[in-house]
Amino acid sequence: MLRGIYHRNTSCLDRRASIHLNVAIRQYALGHAPVLERTVPG
Repeated sequence: MLRGIYHRNTSCLDRRASIHLNVAIRQYALGHAPVLERTVPG
């Protein structure tokens, strides 16, 4: 959903915001992936 919204916008600020959002999500996922793997049984 967010990706579609950002693709529609061609402003540099919107593009920069989407990049920062993607980086933040990636860092959050990387930071929490070991925790998730540890807590999920199996």
